[in-house]
Amino acid sequence: MATPDIITEPLPYGQLHNCQPTLDDSQVIAFCRDGYLNLDSVIDDDINRKVINYIEQENTDAEPTPIMQFDWFTDGVLKHPRVAGAVRSLLGRNFKLPMLVTDHCGPLPYECPDPGGGWHRDAPCIYNQLNQVQVFYYPQAVTLEQGPLEILPGSHQIPTKGPMMANYGHITGTLSTVSPAGTVWVMAQPIWHRRPRASAKATKNYRFRHLFKCSYWRTTTPQRDWKRIEGFDFSKADYMAGQGVLFEQGYTRLGTARLLCWLLGEQYNYVGGQSWPNSGRWSGDESPTMPHMLRRDGKKEV
Repeated sequence: MATPDIITEPLPYGQLHNCQPTLDDSQVIAFCRDGYLNLDSVIDDDINRKVINYIEQENTDAEPTPIMQFDWFTDGVLKHPRVAGAVRSLLGRNFKLPMLVTDHCGPLPYECPDPGGGWHRDAPCIYNQLNQVQVFYYPQAVTLEQGPLEILPGSHQIPTKGPMMANYGHITGTLSTVSPAGTVWVMAQPIWHRRPRASAKATKNYRFRHLFKCSYWRTTTPQRDWKRIEGFDFSKADYMAGQGVLFEQGYTRLGTARLLCWLLGEQYNYVGGQSWPNSGRWSGDESPTMPHMLRRDGKKEV
């Protein structure tokens, strides 16, 4: 069955979009800490079927950006309230819609040709800032045997050189993005990821593992305009990212704090030792080095 010829006017490439933020203080901190957000089964099954139909019958290109001309894709995926709401929370109002859509169309089965395991980041990265986010979308369900994207939570805080990443194979603490159809993953650009081995064989109805990827862009100055939790205690939040030998003890809290403060539009200066965010985690006491914007004493309002 052909995809309905519903055209969006004007074409939405790079268009500005605004909506209500859906993430709160705790969820924004979790993104700063882990580098990703998972939205299970948020895209409607009807949209998922149209996407697969378009790819398999009308477009075999690895960059099916023209799919953005269809209302059902732009509204049903790119502007979906849960997806766009998460992006709005992280990038602020009037963020820019994607200008490119990529389909990581993985063959089945698949053996990773890279002896180092294929770990990489996408393009040059800027750390401790969030001027763009990457969104990955599975229009089909993907099992572990079908080789879903594998990520290393917290690795957006590790500025390791690309050639060094190629030396790693199995890493403790990785996360496989096994997902039901219609799942969206929002990620910080510097997060380490790879396509692992896929042992599943191709079938008539599942010849490839499709994974759509696109980027949204910030256009406004960072500030705390996501959903606020009344009385939220920033001194008790969990800022510790990652685990294993790649993460230097204690320093991942600092990376989380730096990114959070950047999103708040607040200057952050770590003075060492048990200063925030390494202080107050047990007692709830607010360190005198904690940024004013995060304190409960009301010295500075956003």
